[in-house]
Amino acid sequence: MSFDKSQVYNYLGYRQTAPDPAILALIEQCLDEIANFKAHYVYQIYEIAVNGKVELLGIETFDSKNLANHLRGCDKVAILAATLGAEADLRLNKYNKIDVAKAVVFDACCNAYVEYVCDNVEQEIKSNQRLSGYISVSRFSPGYGDFSLAYQTVIMALLQCQKNIGLTLSQDLLLVPTKSVTALVGFTPNATREDAAAIQIGRKS
Repeated sequence: MSFDKSQVYNYLGYRQTAPDPAILALIEQCLDEIANFKAHYVYQIYEIAVNGKVELLGIETFDSKNLANHLRGCDKVAILAATLGAEADLRLNKYNKIDVAKAVVFDACCNAYVEYVCDNVEQEIKSNQRLSGYISVSRFSPGYGDFSLAYQTVIMALLQCQKNIGLTLSQDLLLVPTKSVTALVGFTPNATREDAAAIQIGRKS
């Protein structure tokens, strides 16, 4: 899966027009730096039951109506975490001190790139699950709707994120390093679901 630079443009607020040549050059410079970072990820797949809540069978229950609605019809979920690592934060802090314009572009590039990493991890998981006849729904992260950030602690423990990819939580339940993502990806054997069918024919998650 190739990186889509338009995602960077979106983060920078360009919707109808392309960035000017100076910004485009800065984007290229930042992406060249980020491409040298070593991104890390980890995921696990769990069987679930969905009934107003989402139960990881025999393990944990996520009390979220929004998540339950998103995962309706699913009986498996992949929980994933990905990070660009500490270097991204170090560089961003540096640019905030010496070059604010570059800091803004670098931040947007990092946000787009960590989502790109997640897209690739998601494709890896999807490919394996399709062999068993499953179709995925789009990923859903703590902090969306009523899916509380407090469940970040559960995800950290389940995936052993600190040990496996160096990812931890701040006291405010924010991910550290900051250019990181946790998410759940549901899998359903029911291909009649509108969103699942759309993903099957190639719509981006």
